[in-house]
Amino acid sequence: MASSVNNVKHVAPRAEDSRPAKEVEVLNHPEPAMARARRPREAAVLVCLFLSLTVCVIFGVMLATRGGVKDVRIAPDGRVCLTADCITSAALLLDSMDATVDPCQDFFQFSCGGWLRDNPIPPEQKQWGVDSKMWETNEKILRRLLETPTIRNSTESYERKAKDFFQSCMQKEAREQASGRPLLELMDQLGGWAALGNWSEATWNFNDTFTKLHLDLKVDALFFLWVNFDDKDSTKYVFRIDQGGLGLPDRSYYISKESLKVVDAYQKLIARVVELLGADPDSARDSAQDVINFETKLAELTVPESERKDVIALYNNVRIRELRTIAPMIDWESFFFAMMPDLTSSARVVLYATDYLRQISTLVADTPARTLNNYLMWRVAASFVTDLSQPFRKALEEFNKVAEGTAGVTEEWRLCLQAVDEHMGMALGAMFVKDSFSKESKEKVREIAYDIKQAFVLNLAKIDWMDDKTKASAVEKSDHMVEKIGYPDYILNNTLLDEKFTELRVGRDSFFQNRVSGMRHQVRQMLDKLERPVDRTLWTMPPHLVNAYYWPNTNEMVFPAGILQRSFYDSKFPMSMNFGGIGGVIAHELTHGYDDWGGNYDKEGNLKSWWSNSSWANFTHASQCVIDLYSSYVIEGKQINGRLTLGENIADIGGLKQAYYGYKLWKKIHQEEPLLPGLNRTHEEVFFMSFAQSWCITQRPEALDVMLLVDPHAPPKYRVIGSVTQMAEFSEAFHCPVGSPMNPVHKCSVW
Repeated sequence: MASSVNNVKHVAPRAEDSRPAKEVEVLNHPEPAMARARRPREAAVLVCLFLSLTVCVIFGVMLATRGGVKDVRIAPDGRVCLTADCITSAALLLDSMDATVDPCQDFFQFSCGGWLRDNPIPPEQKQWGVDSKMWETNEKILRRLLETPTIRNSTESYERKAKDFFQSCMQKEAREQASGRPLLELMDQLGGWAALGNWSEATWNFNDTFTKLHLDLKVDALFFLWVNFDDKDSTKYVFRIDQGGLGLPDRSYYISKESLKVVDAYQKLIARVVELLGADPDSARDSAQDVINFETKLAELTVPESERKDVIALYNNVRIRELRTIAPMIDWESFFFAMMPDLTSSARVVLYATDYLRQISTLVADTPARTLNNYLMWRVAASFVTDLSQPFRKALEEFNKVAEGTAGVTEEWRLCLQAVDEHMGMALGAMFVKDSFSKESKEKVREIAYDIKQAFVLNLAKIDWMDDKTKASAVEKSDHMVEKIGYPDYILNNTLLDEKFTELRVGRDSFFQNRVSGMRHQVRQMLDKLERPVDRTLWTMPPHLVNAYYWPNTNEMVFPAGILQRSFYDSKFPMSMNFGGIGGVIAHELTHGYDDWGGNYDKEGNLKSWWSNSSWANFTHASQCVIDLYSSYVIEGKQINGRLTLGENIADIGGLKQAYYGYKLWKKIHQEEPLLPGLNRTHEEVFFMSFAQSWCITQRPEALDVMLLVDPHAPPKYRVIGSVTQMAEFSEAFHCPVGSPMNPVHKCSVW
């Protein structure tokens, strides 16, 4: 269930090992009302007409040739493609666009107006877009696979474990009967919850409980802890620690008066959960207020993400024994040795929030044990709310109405799928790939990536703010950049994938215990990294997800199978659509290697400068233009944070350029494609429309508020507008006059 409470599983899971939260001139003449009313039906009528024509043409050719027809491209002028694939491609573009809008006035509305009109947000969702519909399709595939009989039925089979996990969750009657009892039993093992009256201050130990939360349940209390590459030595894994531990998405919720209603709803959620677990209403309210007060103090110690953009300044590599001096109220040796008994106090930990750790140590020292217990136990409860009976879920839904504007109830099977996905993502990915992904797509997308990388290198030569030595290093980094496409090969090997889940114990009739077992398994897998050499072939994201990422520590781009489908990619699309869709995503991730964060890492993935001082200064100056541009955008009366979104905006603008140049490079080598029917658009225009339609997304006001506060991406509309307005080639394609909204005189240019 999507929720604004941190620790509750979201629809699209994060990467498994990622740092926690860190894509002919048209005139707008007025139309008669009846003409406007006909617009929504035009695409459907066009499809019917052209399908009829296509059938006639193909039938005629078949009679003439007495053979099968695979790719007929016949039209009176010889330039329009009339195959069923071309008609379908054209219909997809037409269905999404609003032809009544001048593309030079508002390209987002021109490209997405039809889609936004025809795709209202489902009641249970906070936002809805083309990616949401793709994920919905993938969910249905996975549900079908999980509900089919198990073929490999041994107890060690990853397939059986995934299906048993899913079925244990689908036993609604058992969950309703259990109510909150499984959580209460778990809390008893942790020393009890003061809010429930089953806790003794005399016998309770803060450090023991705190350690168990991180070690046994992967609950992020006070800070985030995870294992990944050492930024300055990508041949090694290290522990990493960063600020974290809040229940709401961002510190500003606790501090801003504009968020009082959300904080009030959050307090009511805590109180309701405590009451459902057995506390009287007054005690529940008091305990909830206690948690809110503590989290508010914690929020005041955290630093806004927009002020944490200098990764070199954040990085602090220390030994475990040095943590005693930094944050003495936490027993660091016991904390780490409980996880890995063979560690020594000289083992390394990378801190990204050193001052924050100092301050939370003081906060812990000044806070009563009862408050610390209330905070820690609420962090546990928040992790399991969706795993309990309906009254607990109802409490979360009431909170979501306020925080996210949602009103519906997420279907049972979707919640269960999310639970399996959280703990057995690669198992689901293997099932998905075997069932629904073509190896041919993997190779074709790799060819698109190759063209885009070539175009990026060619374009580097034209950049005037970077000296030759730095350009050479940039090219070298591109040459070393790895593309991982579709899925990791090992997941098709049943033996290897079974081994990945060997230590995960799953019972068909014990869902809550499966969740606890899954959390412990995640911690074990995280810690296992420290005991083996770095494996750069590993993926940190399951292949069925509709997502993509650039990983600076390995200098790699990853494009899972889940995103290699309509609307981003289809082998039957014209290449203008594929370069605008998946090509835009590929180029976006490529550009992340050269943004304000990824640009700090060298070709091997180490935090090491490869820039001359003058080139970095020029990059910073060019980046300021992007900051100012996006800071000038106002949506629903609220300003976009140009500094928070800088890296993504650089990748959006630069990515669109590289994708376009990659397409032009492809066109030089290949024969010109015939035009799509019914559009009266060049393939250059189709490229930009395909790019824009990848971001047809609508959001509830509450979701937009959250996005503007915490998301490093700009809202979808401005991901499109902010990118196309900075490209002269866009205005040339659509003949936008200089000074029109989509063709400003001054443009930002970084890459």
